[in-house]
Amino acid sequence: MPGSGEGSDRLEIPLTERVQVVLGVVFGVVGVALLGAAFYLVSGRGFRGEFVPLLGMGAFAAFAGPLLVGSRSKLVLDRRARVVERHSGFFRTALAEARSFDRFREVRLGRYGSRDTAGRGGGTTYYGVTLEGEGLEPPMLRRFRQPVPARMFAEKIARFLGLPLRNSATHMDVVRRPEELDWPLARVIRASGERPVHPARPLGSVLHVEPVGEGYTVEVPPPGFLRGGILWAPIVGPFVFGPMWLAAAFAGADASGPFVRWLGIAAGGFAALVALYSWVRGRKRARLELSPEVFRIHTSYPWRHRTVVLPTEAIEEITYFAWGPSRLGLVDTGGITLFTDREIVSFGAALGEEDQRYLYELLRYVLARE
Repeated sequence: MPGSGEGSDRLEIPLTERVQVVLGVVFGVVGVALLGAAFYLVSGRGFRGEFVPLLGMGAFAAFAGPLLVGSRSKLVLDRRARVVERHSGFFRTALAEARSFDRFREVRLGRYGSRDTAGRGGGTTYYGVTLEGEGLEPPMLRRFRQPVPARMFAEKIARFLGLPLRNSATHMDVVRRPEELDWPLARVIRASGERPVHPARPLGSVLHVEPVGEGYTVEVPPPGFLRGGILWAPIVGPFVFGPMWLAAAFAGADASGPFVRWLGIAAGGFAALVALYSWVRGRKRARLELSPEVFRIHTSYPWRHRTVVLPTEAIEEITYFAWGPSRLGLVDTGGITLFTDREIVSFGAALGEEDQRYLYELLRYVLARE
């Protein structure tokens, strides 16, 4: 669309995602099918109370489907007018909100949900991009389920508006100035005058580090079966299957009946899947080959191996966080994270905070070597 790109003073960003349209079509088809089944039953047997839930679900799905398909929204950034506009509507959009961005000082990428970057809990995890200003309520520009597109979107907004970008998605704030958004981290470190020094290994470190030429190889041990996630089974299981057992009990289901038997099979399958997941995750190993030119991260699972090759000139951020969003420590979700424009690579979730800090400083040390 003419006049709507990053090279102009006006940037238009569609916010309606294809998954919303697909869900709308599915809802509509399911709703029509449920209503058809309900009317067929009513015409053959007459109206009965047990048909009400079927009619209600069908009507809801048939109504929600077209709403999802037809809902449209977009974000408009106008540098000349100095405003951020949100447009929404049904098949066609109209201006819904406009705010001046003169008082905003930075763009922020944060993680929200299960345990967000502000310490709040609950809800599905997502990554949000906001505009931040002192004393102002930050408007949420867009939400993402995955961190890579969220980071790309945040960079696009920061670059267009000429604002710093604060990445808080890993519980470790990293701020980049507008002119640094396309710089590799090595250049940012050198331009700042920082001279990273070789870190000292902490006492009791579980890392195996060997110098190789101008770089190092690092062996990261697996987290083990317990830290792989098996401890979630006795916590999540009752919430998943408890209501079903209660419903069966209130309905007077026979303890030897098919429903209870299938419920037992489902619970056993759930426990087996959690155990398998924990075993696979608990045996995950990482081997790092670090040099000033390239980082190679080898990740090994029981039955597969993956290698990611990251040229150091492509690495724009490195962060670490010892416990991630799982404060209970039942599942390790933190670790070292490397950011590039194409992908985000994480490893070392089972490491303690001192080992993570040491590895973080070692990566920066190798990265900044000339």
